[in-house]
Amino acid sequence: MSVLLNKLKERHKEFILVSETLELMSQANENCPLEHVKTYLLSYYIHHHTPVFYLDDYFRLAIDPSEETIRNFDGFDSTLHELTNDKVSDNAYFPIKSLNDFEPIQEFDIFAYKRGYHYIANHSVGKFITGEKVIGLTEDRAIELLKNGAIKKLQINNKNIARQSNAPPPPNHINIAPTSQKIIDKVIEAEKPKEATFPNKWQHMTMLYDYFTPHQACCFIAGLHPNFNGCDDGLEMAECIIEGGFKSGKLIVDSEHQIKSASLKSFLYSKNWIMKGFNDNLTDDTHSPNKENSAYQKRIAELEQQLAEKEANASFMMGTPTVEQGEPRDSEQIISDFRDQITQLTAENNNLNSRLSTARNTYKQHRNEIKALTEKNEQVENEKAELIEQMNNQAGLPADDVQLNGIAKYNADKAYIISTSQALAKYIWGMDTKKAIRTGDMVQQIRHVMHNVAPNLLPDDKAIREWLSGIAPDYAKKGGKTPKDAPSEISLIMKK
Repeated sequence: MSVLLNKLKERHKEFILVSETLELMSQANENCPLEHVKTYLLSYYIHHHTPVFYLDDYFRLAIDPSEETIRNFDGFDSTLHELTNDKVSDNAYFPIKSLNDFEPIQEFDIFAYKRGYHYIANHSVGKFITGEKVIGLTEDRAIELLKNGAIKKLQINNKNIARQSNAPPPPNHINIAPTSQKIIDKVIEAEKPKEATFPNKWQHMTMLYDYFTPHQACCFIAGLHPNFNGCDDGLEMAECIIEGGFKSGKLIVDSEHQIKSASLKSFLYSKNWIMKGFNDNLTDDTHSPNKENSAYQKRIAELEQQLAEKEANASFMMGTPTVEQGEPRDSEQIISDFRDQITQLTAENNNLNSRLSTARNTYKQHRNEIKALTEKNEQVENEKAELIEQMNNQAGLPADDVQLNGIAKYNADKAYIISTSQALAKYIWGMDTKKAIRTGDMVQQIRHVMHNVAPNLLPDDKAIREWLSGIAPDYAKKGGKTPKDAPSEISLIMKK
């Protein structure tokens, strides 16, 4: 090939063949069949996210001009076409940047399988901590980090490729154009998800509803606007699911023919339809009544047994009432009383289940906060170690040659600003004989002074308040608004 054509091809380094993308996804998942890869990508709506570009005779990449609009209601037609056909076109390309931004692909680090190795962080690199795979680097950025020793290469053993992701398998529902029945057939055959799927923009909005009409519930399952009024295969499938819930008695509507959100959550959970932020906090027990509290369950069973005995006795003796038996209506009243008790205990049991679910959510939230704080602490420790190492490496140089660069310089400057601000605040509070300076007032004083020292390093007031929290006197920490009789200007008296 000529030099000129090679230059033209050089412009395409930001693109990758669709067929090659599928192969890399397969390698990253134990060489699974390409049909499974296609089903997975379509299940996560890649056709709504990433277009396909075609290479023409002049080595130009462009979206198929036959598409009147670049993306229609059902997504990019070109992407649907390539992933639903048995054979992928040999001139169809994905933009690499678009794939790097697509989370269901990004987490597999598929481009490592093209290079033959992963990038591993030697210390914190952006959002990646020490020891993690660094994903989404451009070629130039990777070369720079390798030279600086920030990352290293980890060779891939192609003979023993293991899946690294905890991503859920493709969901068994999807909103696709009626012309794409082939996709629907494949997704129906896919295994039900064992982990939560992520909502689209319409489901994000609809999941906040406290009540659903049957139509809104169907639109929610199909991933459509709650007021969608048209034909859609996913909607028809959802209607069958909701209708089955009504017939089985697992879904109940109120007097206004609406479904409670809690009822819909439990019903969909029982169908293994789990969505992040909607019903992923339920467990196999919490969606079924009377399983959490053994005492109530036992009492309900006893009452049901007594009810059955009373009904049997009433049925046997209804025709020949005696003095001991009383009127037939008495037996009916006893049965009614038992039913009322069962209803009351069931309601109390459901209430306890709800409280247990809330307690679980609170525990899960605290656990996540602890994990986030632990990760942040590890990151700070790594940055501290990096700073100490750089300072030790330059300890033998002349004073004029000692320089800090990058994150080390930023951390050193930030530490200087914090210590200077704390020293200044401590000094001013030491002269505050009237004990009039609150923490909020001191924050403004420090900001005004330090702005002239390092304006680019000053954070917001909340961060400065945190700097001063450990040195502020008790009277400065009092809550509430500043008293009306407090002076508008701070007056300080020098102590002898």
